[in-house]
Amino acid sequence: MNAFDREKFDWVEHLEELRGRLFVVIGAVLLASLAGYFFSEVVFRLLLLPLHPLQERLYFMSPYEAFIVKLTVSLFSGLLLSAPVILTQTWLFVAPGLYEREKKALAFIVGLTLVFFLVGVFFAFFLVAPFALRFFLGFQSENLKPLLSVKEYICFLTSFLLAFGVAFDFPVLLLGLVKLGLIRAETLAKQRRLAVVLIFVLAAVLTPSTDVISQTLLAVPLIVLFEASVFIARRIEKSASRHQAIST
Repeated sequence: MNAFDREKFDWVEHLEELRGRLFVVIGAVLLASLAGYFFSEVVFRLLLLPLHPLQERLYFMSPYEAFIVKLTVSLFSGLLLSAPVILTQTWLFVAPGLYEREKKALAFIVGLTLVFFLVGVFFAFFLVAPFALRFFLGFQSENLKPLLSVKEYICFLTSFLLAFGVAFDFPVLLLGLVKLGLIRAETLAKQRRLAVVLIFVLAAVLTPSTDVISQTLLAVPLIVLFEASVFIARRIEKSASRHQAIST
């Protein structure tokens, strides 16, 4: 087998493995979503918690809307439940082609990604979403009452939670780049103004609504996390240089 055939064979092997990993991920999401369907009423009641102090009832505006909402809740539950499987399959696919130092860095990134995603979801659910709902529903008056569609509420809340979960992984990406040696902490510190601008752009893209309040509620924690990332990145670099000095 010549070099070209060997390279072609390697690519076919990688594609076969990728297909297998994708099947596992899709299967995990489907099974978790199926479980979420059977427990959708419990999940639905949990999703109503941020709204309950403000409004007791939601309404559906078409005959099939309640069914669509049930499927949405099931899929949302499935994505959350299958997140460890998705990250594990990503790790198993990427890890064999990495050096030992890169494997440690990737393991660090994968673990923190899951943790920070969940932190973002819980932060949005318990703090940001209730505040946002109180703010928006606070504009009702004697002649102006909210008639909330269950579909619109669930889409708003799940999009909000996923947006915060994804956005909270932004510092993990920065720390991963620092750990791999692709970027330095001082570079991050010097680009602080650019980072703030990019954070507000990211907040504008990820938040489900176009209002400035929601975008600010996402951007401010991200700026705090960015500053924490710079601080931790400096510690990582100091620790790495200390180990290097000891080994030499």
